[in-house]
Amino acid sequence: AMLSHLYLGVLCRDEERRRISAISDDEKVRRSIKLLDKNHPPRECHKIGVIYVVEGQDNQRQILRNYKPMEDTRYQTFLNGLGTEVEMATHPGFVGGLDKRGTTGKTSIYAADALYEIMFHVVTLMPTKNSDMQQIGKKRHVGNDHVQIVYCNDMKEYRPGTITSQFNDAHVVVYPLRNKLYRIQVHKKDFMPPFGPLQDGMVVGEGLLGVLVRETALNASRARRSLNATYMGPLGTRRKLIRDIIGRYSNRLTQDDAAKYLTHLFGHSAEGGARVSKSRGNTRIVSTDFSVSRTSLN
Repeated sequence: AMLSHLYLGVLCRDEERRRISAISDDEKVRRSIKLLDKNHPPRECHKIGVIYVVEGQDNQRQILRNYKPMEDTRYQTFLNGLGTEVEMATHPGFVGGLDKRGTTGKTSIYAADALYEIMFHVVTLMPTKNSDMQQIGKKRHVGNDHVQIVYCNDMKEYRPGTITSQFNDAHVVVYPLRNKLYRIQVHKKDFMPPFGPLQDGMVVGEGLLGVLVRETALNASRARRSLNATYMGPLGTRRKLIRDIIGRYSNRLTQDDAAKYLTHLFGHSAEGGARVSKSRGNTRIVSTDFSVSRTSLN
């Protein structure tokens, strides 16, 4: 339970104690929290390209023109295994830079669990513009993805540099074989850490193909992010931003409200609860000395 005009935030202080801060529930706070959730969701968000290669195609102009090969039922089954086809106009989750108005396709493939969201940039679901030889609208997305999944129907092996880009650091290539089997080829740049579960040269059955390719591409994306020394992950980023919000909007009035509320809630005197330091000049310095043990919060 909370007062209608009060937020209580619990932040880790050390291994033994936690600090409770209070901020007033006003329009500025609501806007800050809304922007926090919009721009920094609590799950990992990944963008992964999906490329389809028809037999005989060997350059990006041909490949990027591919659009909804409905006759290739094995490819459609593969996409269904990667994730769920969602309507972009009504999709409430991570969009990965795609346009909800439909200019980058009315649908796309999306996957999520408690820890991550993936929006796949599927070339065959993006509209092909006959007047655009380069298909810039498609390449703008798949060309900027660090990880690409390639479904290749050609007998020749796919070259990682086919889609020219300074990104595209890892490729998971799928070659359909007979009897609903698929050969896997994994390419990665020299600086990329190892990832799995799929490894180069493996052969996988249709029933496990989608989920194993998805997990391998996801882990490749995570491996690429691990090279960024400043990357904190979604929870670390949100923790820092929540602390910033508390620092901006904590004040004497709400701290007094917190003391009264916590006294009522826990049955302690205000003297042993939240306290407020004296102000210095016109600046209020708010103390968050109210502490409860880790066990009492659980």
